[in-house]
Amino acid sequence: KKMETKKVTFKEIAKGRTDIFMLDPDIIHADEEENLRIDYGDIPAFADFISENGVPGTLVVRMEKDGTVYVSEGFRRLRACKVLKE
Repeated sequence: KKMETKKVTFKEIAKGRTDIFMLDPDIIHADEEENLRIDYGDIPAFADFISENGVPGTLVVRMEKDGTVYVSEGFRRLRACKVLKE
C-alpha cells in the first residue's frame, strides 16, 4: 500500500510555534529598514567561510500573516548563503 503524504505550507507548520526550521534562503526576504548594519563587508569571502565551516549561528526570521518570511537577525549571513546558492 502506497503511503499518502500531505503537502503543508511553512505557515501551517509554524503556526503558534517558536522553533528551529531549515529554510531555503531564497524564500527569506530582507527588510533593509530593519537592518542596523551599514557595511556588509566582503560577502564572497564570508560565503567561502560558511562553505568551509557552516553558518556561524542561526538567522532569526519572522513570518507575516500572508506567509512571507523576513530576516530579523542575520542579514549578512543571509546574503552569504544566497551567494552560495548561485
